[in-house]
Amino acid sequence: MTDVAGITFYGFFPNAIPHETAAITVIWAQQGHDTRVYEWRWSDWPVLALDVKFVGPPNGDLWASSVQATFTELSRLGAPLAWCGGELCLSMPLAAAQDPGNVYAAYSTPTGFLCNGDLCGEWRGLTASQGEALTRLLVEQFPDRCERSRQADEEWERMNRLEG
Repeated sequence: MTDVAGITFYGFFPNAIPHETAAITVIWAQQGHDTRVYEWRWSDWPVLALDVKFVGPPNGDLWASSVQATFTELSRLGAPLAWCGGELCLSMPLAAAQDPGNVYAAYSTPTGFLCNGDLCGEWRGLTASQGEALTRLLVEQFPDRCERSRQADEEWERMNRLEG
């Protein structure tokens, strides 16, 4: 099996994941990149995901505008938070916000576009303070979901301690 470079975009949709996703895939498909759209269902955290498999090195200016266009489209469809990263980027919104070093870029209305790279150079994940801003956004806008996630994490930790 050959590894192929790519990136995954995620959009958190608190009410319902939209079905009209063609505009998101067109952003990348028109450049010849392969795309796949799918859903993650993390109990309270429904997420739309877009895998982009590069067929060649991303073009600098086109790359930057494509990343921003993808976030714009996810926001237009109703995602209060969108983010992207490589294979270590977490797909659950709260977990991704709490592990910002693996998030390449993110977008929300309160934070705007967050990215520490120039979108054409070396990978640089988000900073801890940027992750804290995203976590605050989720905790303020979705406190019940965050509390249920915290309780589930505590239960998971408790079960692991019992097994260990």
